[in-house]
Amino acid sequence: MSPGSTSLLAPHTALTALDQRLLQAASALLDPLPELPRTDHPGAIAAHLLPALVESCQGRQRTAARWLLLTAAFGAFPTSDQLLEFGRRLELQPSHAAQTQLLADVLGDAGRGRLDLPMTIVTGGTLVDVDHSARNDTHTGIHRVVREVTPRWRDRHGATAVAWIDQYSAFRALSAQEEARIFHYGSPLPESPEGEADSGPGSLVVPWRSTVVLVDVPNTRADEQLAALARFSGNTLALIGYDMIPITSADTRPFSDSVAFGQYLSVVKHAHRVAASARQRRRSSPASPTPSRHRACPGPRWPRWRW
Repeated sequence: MSPGSTSLLAPHTALTALDQRLLQAASALLDPLPELPRTDHPGAIAAHLLPALVESCQGRQRTAARWLLLTAAFGAFPTSDQLLEFGRRLELQPSHAAQTQLLADVLGDAGRGRLDLPMTIVTGGTLVDVDHSARNDTHTGIHRVVREVTPRWRDRHGATAVAWIDQYSAFRALSAQEEARIFHYGSPLPESPEGEADSGPGSLVVPWRSTVVLVDVPNTRADEQLAALARFSGNTLALIGYDMIPITSADTRPFSDSVAFGQYLSVVKHAHRVAASARQRRRSSPASPTPSRHRACPGPRWPRWRW
């Protein structure tokens, strides 16, 4: 089954994956975890856990729980509109009606994410979005930064590198070839297993009370999901700001670049932290009592990159 193809998805495959994702969500949201049914029938675990999961989302302050439940149900990160709609439904409908409607929405919008994949929750960790550099061999400015800092963050701080599923609605684990592009660039890529696409199958990776760092070339197809993640998921969103050229020098760039960058700012405005890619230097004012020399402005303590 190719990514995004849901018409060929066998029901037992979808239900088995749904069981696993909802069990992961329940492990994060429910304490204690309800006793699970003693059956291997696909869908039994989901049917058993869904009422308690929906109940855990009651209350306007429970936005993070709603974000995680919708992610588990759809195999995709929700947008802000989808989260708000689900919240209104919880307030206006009985719990059993909200459960039924949620499952109906999953079936009606099966192409939103990957219903066939299990998910892994990363709690209290750091996820680094390296999608563009993982998929491509390009090695210019931003890609060099990605391939320089990501291995350091993994080795020193245990950061997890992730890419996006082809729908750009959820993170996923990297394939072997993508791992090589990020952590062993310049070495021969491992052979891809027969029938496996370069972005191909693995598991969804979901941050929970974690930090998500955007260091790569942004893809505007994920803007709505990232904005909702920053606003409602309880995770922290950080990013590197390289430049504002698509805005400040829009006349020198293709019109599509300026439009895409403007859309990306809808994510930036909800970010919890923005770090510059380099420290700016400024000349002291003549009236300043400090010596007239170049002085580095205070900046974030990102690793110093050597090319």
